[in-house]
Amino acid sequence: MNLNFTQIALSVIGIFVLLGWLRGPRRAAITSGSIFFSMVLVSLMGADLVRVVKSSGLKFHPPQQSDLFLAIFFVVTVYVVRLGASRIIDGSQGGQVTGRQRWSGALLGLLNGFLLVANFIRYANPYLNSVASATTGGWTWHIPLPQISQAHGSSITFAIQSVAVTVTPSPLLNIYNTIPTALILLFAFLIFVFVGTLYGRVIRPRD
Repeated sequence: MNLNFTQIALSVIGIFVLLGWLRGPRRAAITSGSIFFSMVLVSLMGADLVRVVKSSGLKFHPPQQSDLFLAIFFVVTVYVVRLGASRIIDGSQGGQVTGRQRWSGALLGLLNGFLLVANFIRYANPYLNSVASATTGGWTWHIPLPQISQAHGSSITFAIQSVAVTVTPSPLLNIYNTIPTALILLFAFLIFVFVGTLYGRVIRPRD
């Protein structure tokens, strides 16, 4: 089974768009704030965090594993911050989401999905490049998946077989190579301001 990295990235972004459409802009705005906070945290403290982890005895081999560590740390931080912020800011389930709120939520979901994927790629790209297979040109995992086949007559055989899944690179992996970090943070700040403005003008009056 072959997958292109672009397909995976678009699928993740599509999930965020769907969640924004279903849940509305309030929860999508909380996610935006969580992503912005995590971007700033990793940018300011990422190198120090890696040094602390190394000094505690954990070795990164190959060294690019530290980049994968930061990518995972970024995603986990987004989840933890969003979970805490949701309980504090949006403790209740809220009322019914209107059509206008669905479109606003979907737009914020699109931005959230893009930022999450782009930042994960930004941190993990050195590691991904270092472990890419020269044979397949990508990354291959053997995943156990259920297989159903009809052996004889009406008998059905169910088994678990290992299936090789190969993910091939795409131009998205180079999305941050020519963009300065300061510009990335500026873009995130503008989105944060947009989210705050949207919350103040559209969401708050409807509460």
